[in-house]
Amino acid sequence: MNKRSGGRSKKADPLGPWRIWTDLWTQQTETAVASAEVIARRSMMMMTGSMTTEEAMRMVTEKHTAFTRGIEAAALALASGATPEHALYDATEPVAVRVRSNARRLRG
Repeated sequence: MNKRSGGRSKKADPLGPWRIWTDLWTQQTETAVASAEVIARRSMMMMTGSMTTEEAMRMVTEKHTAFTRGIEAAALALASGATPEHALYDATEPVAVRVRSNARRLRG
């Protein structure tokens, strides 16, 4: 469980639902922008013939790993009593992290 789902105190937080939905929106927006960048950069690599075998393999295999980690994180969050919103955040975080790290790495 990450800091967003497990790190908050159990005290009543009137802005709690607003915070998690804002966090989800921000995460998904950043992921969408980073995904577009990664797709564009990898497409250019394919068009110019500069994509390495390692990058091509990463492009295929990383999705399975990220989604599996997300499912595991969501299951652990729900089993620990997290709200569905927090579990959703935990489920999407591994994909978001991977996409953002790919964008940074591909920028050079």
